[in-house]
Amino acid sequence: MVSLCRIDSYKQVMTGATALRRLVLAGFLAAHALVCSACLEAGSGSADQADAGCDYCHGYPPDTGAHVAHVQGQDIGKKIGCENCHPVPISWFVDNHPDAHVDVAFPDGGLARARGAEPEWNGVSCTGVYCHGATMTAGSDPEPDWYSGKPRNCMSCHGAPDPAPHPDSFDCEGCHAASYKDNGRLDPVFHIDGVVELN
Repeated sequence: MVSLCRIDSYKQVMTGATALRRLVLAGFLAAHALVCSACLEAGSGSADQADAGCDYCHGYPPDTGAHVAHVQGQDIGKKIGCENCHPVPISWFVDNHPDAHVDVAFPDGGLARARGAEPEWNGVSCTGVYCHGATMTAGSDPEPDWYSGKPRNCMSCHGAPDPAPHPDSFDCEGCHAASYKDNGRLDPVFHIDGVVELN
C-alpha cells in the first residue's frame, strides 16, 4: 500500500509548523497553481515546454527543505532519487502533472519502507521512515524537521551503541565492516541501504 499525501495550500496552512512557513508555502502553492493553470490551458504546452526537463517549473533538485541533501547524497548515505518520495511522471501533462500539488508517496519496495518501516509525510517531517531509523532504537531524532537544515549524526537515527541486546561497544566497524571504506569512514553505498551489514 502506497501512502499518498496531497499537500494543497489549505492542508499546509492547517498543519505547517510555523506561521511564516505556512504563509510562504501557501503563497508558493498559490503562485504555482497559476503557472500550472496557464500551461494546462494551453493544451500540451509550447515546444520548449515539451522539451524542458523537471527544472522548467521547479529546481532539480528543488532548493526547498532537505531536497538538496537527499538528492546529492551525504557522507553517510547515498543519493536518493525523486521517485523514492514522489510519483514521477514519465512526461509532461500525464498523470495530472503539473497540477499545483506536491505529492509525497513512498512506494512499496522503496528505501523508506525497508525492514518493515511504515513511512508517512505529515507536512513538516517524514515519520516512520527507515532512512532515519524508524526500525532501530535509541535514535535521538528519527523524525527530523524537513525545513530545519539541522545536521545529522549517528545518534540521530540509532544509538551509538544501540541498547541491549546489541553489544555495548563503540567499535561499529568491527561488526559492520561492509558499511565502511578502507579509510575507516562510512561508505554511503552500504550505509542506510536497507540492509544491516554484519560481518
